[in-house]
Amino acid sequence: VNGKCQDITDTTTEKSCLSIQAKESMGIIYSDSDSCSRREISLVLNKLSDCKNLKGTAASVKVNGKCRDITDTSLEKACEQLQADNGLSVIFSESDDCSRNDLANVITEFTSCNSLEGRASSVMIKGKCLNITDTSMKKSCLSIKEEGH
Repeated sequence: VNGKCQDITDTTTEKSCLSIQAKESMGIIYSDSDSCSRREISLVLNKLSDCKNLKGTAASVKVNGKCRDITDTSLEKACEQLQADNGLSVIFSESDDCSRNDLANVITEFTSCNSLEGRASSVMIKGKCLNITDTSMKKSCLSIKEEGH
């Protein structure tokens, strides 16, 4: 790590990789554990993670070393919520007040705006909710990217 060899407890390559990734992550999502059991890691989230079409469930998350039991949800929704909580730009569909239930898309540098469909009613940029004139997801995404968010 960082050019230095470290002696670690013998483990699998996958678990070792997840452990290294976790130190640089925005959060870790656990599938069947309400207490962040290492055996139940579903996703180590970073700013490049693509949440769309993730399969599986989420029961707890760990952020900054603190475990939080969450209402069981899909892995995709938990991933998007963690990204939103970490200040990434988010588009909401039916809500003028950035209601978490209406979170539709998290915009990253890899988001293909042209592939987004549906209506956008509000956006969250750097943690601030903005009620926008209803528009398409595509236009809202392109606007966010043009402004460098």
